[in-house]
Amino acid sequence: MLAKLLHGLVMFTWSVFFFWLYFVDPNQLAKLLHPKLWWLVLTGGTILLLFSVITFKTARTHHHATPLRWSWPSVAIMLVPLAYCWSTQSAQLGSHTFLARTTTTPNMSSPAFSATTNNSPQQPMADNQVITSLSQVAFNSRQLNGQRTSLLCQTMKNENLPEDLFICYRFRITCCAADALPIFTFVQVTPQNTLPKNDDWVRVNGTITSQTVEGRTFPLIIATSLTSEQAPSFPYIY
Repeated sequence: MLAKLLHGLVMFTWSVFFFWLYFVDPNQLAKLLHPKLWWLVLTGGTILLLFSVITFKTARTHHHATPLRWSWPSVAIMLVPLAYCWSTQSAQLGSHTFLARTTTTPNMSSPAFSATTNNSPQQPMADNQVITSLSQVAFNSRQLNGQRTSLLCQTMKNENLPEDLFICYRFRITCCAADALPIFTFVQVTPQNTLPKNDDWVRVNGTITSQTVEGRTFPLIIATSLTSEQAPSFPYIY
């Protein structure tokens, strides 16, 4: 009976954890899972709660229970992921993750980045149109050349980049943090602007342009202002 109660307690603990993520700490859940999949957390919590209730009710009537000494390994295995989830409280994706997961950054020590100038023709700027999507800037910089932008993003300064250049990035997820991939643009600042520290959240206001390096075109923002911002509740792009 004791082994049965122990298994029920573990399932109940997991159920409470899932409900806590969903109802009490959605900001933490947003760092782990795409919002369209949050229903799975709620469903999983409900199923585990039902299983734990059934386990508690049948514990007294189960006459062929597994001996307690054989139950400890399975209980420990069920608790290991729970301990890992608590460690995610302080975990976050940052510049170290960017470097590990990006596959499209150029050779940042290339001479082409020693003087970031854009020679492509400027398009007329639409009245009052401000691009706020980093995805649009990252994938359509040529079409948006000359447009104004205001982006909220994290920052990364690489020692191979010129002094007036840094990377503005965010992560896009399809399912969860495990499949997060960075989307980014380069930002060129004026001497009046102070370069942010790595992984700071900033608001970048400026003009969209592009830079061709080693045959590839990368987005580049000529910044007019930089302001520090708080990290958003939902840090990813979906």
